[in-house]
Amino acid sequence: MRAKGGIPADQIRSVVFTPNDAVKIALRSIEERRVDVGAGVRVGLSEVDGYLLPARPGELISVLGMTSNYKSGWMQFWARRAAAQIREHGLQDQVVIYASWEQAIEEMMAFDLAFSARMSATEIYQGRVSEKEMERLREAAFKRICIPIWLIGHSIEECQSRPMLSLRSVNDAVNYIRSTFGVKPRIIFLDYLQQIEPDEGENRRMQVFDMVRRCKNLALSQNCPVVMGVQAGRDVYNNRSWGVPGVHEALETSNIEHTSDKILGVWYPK
Repeated sequence: MRAKGGIPADQIRSVVFTPNDAVKIALRSIEERRVDVGAGVRVGLSEVDGYLLPARPGELISVLGMTSNYKSGWMQFWARRAAAQIREHGLQDQVVIYASWEQAIEEMMAFDLAFSARMSATEIYQGRVSEKEMERLREAAFKRICIPIWLIGHSIEECQSRPMLSLRSVNDAVNYIRSTFGVKPRIIFLDYLQQIEPDEGENRRMQVFDMVRRCKNLALSQNCPVVMGVQAGRDVYNNRSWGVPGVHEALETSNIEHTSDKILGVWYPK
């Protein structure tokens, strides 16, 4: 028998690299970066890209912020920029995948269309839309169809409770997209960590700890960057000092720091 999480004996060879193996895969990686310069996903803002290295396949990027501090808005902005880069580079076999546990598909798309049509999302949510404005939204929707952002989540229209969407389910959904439509993810967004349905475990701290590891594994198995939203603790900004925002438990914060390849803290000044 093997311990939980261990590797079967017949697969041990897959984690052993001779000096020759290690050198070969390192050179292949460097060559791939030379040939496929577009493999790194940039944010698309010169002020950020000047400091932040492009997100590479297999990387986990954590976006930490309190409620109403533009955590989801930032990730949706980055998703639109990444989709624009796909079109600019002519990468017809690549897409952006955005998984949300909080917002329904209708809510996300209403915000997206409001952004494209330069309209108030609040007015749209409340139904205060004239016929002329509705026409602008239809035009924005027609253009949106051509933008390669695929959504994973739940719909209000189906009048059902939110599905039990675990990371295993997200991985299955991504594999379904790959096999059915012949496209692969350039970058995956997960909005957000604490809302993800756990695959196993009863202790909430260990569930969150384990999900961070699974998010990293998703990036590796899908060979693309994964951007993970993280709800920060409410006492994060009390002293207005810079640093890595805490979550709720030291254990969770520690694993986010250790597992993430990049960490972005968002703070909406009041």
